[in-house]
Amino acid sequence: MRHLMASPSVFLLLRSGDDWWDEVNNSVLWQDRIFHTLADLYDLVSAVALIQLVRIECRASEFGWTTQKVFHLLNFLVTGVRSLIFVFRWRIDEIQLEVRLGSHLAFF
Repeated sequence: MRHLMASPSVFLLLRSGDDWWDEVNNSVLWQDRIFHTLADLYDLVSAVALIQLVRIECRASEFGWTTQKVFHLLNFLVTGVRSLIFVFRWRIDEIQLEVRLGSHLAFF
């Protein structure tokens, strides 16, 4: 039976493959670009959902709020908020939340 052995250069290449992640993970510029790209993609999805909602409302306004219209409205709102979170993530990360537990609240 033939044994397959990888050359040492393959192991060196695989070992140095972790360096790109450390570079991206520690770079503010890379993180800003990635998060702004994600925000742009969420903006695109949000715009498509809004266009669909307007298009459906123009074609079938006599039916009121259907499930499809509510779906597109919620899709527009959720993806829009996600986009804002990606844009303002540095400010959101700085928020210090304080949790107050009163006697009237019980968490299990």
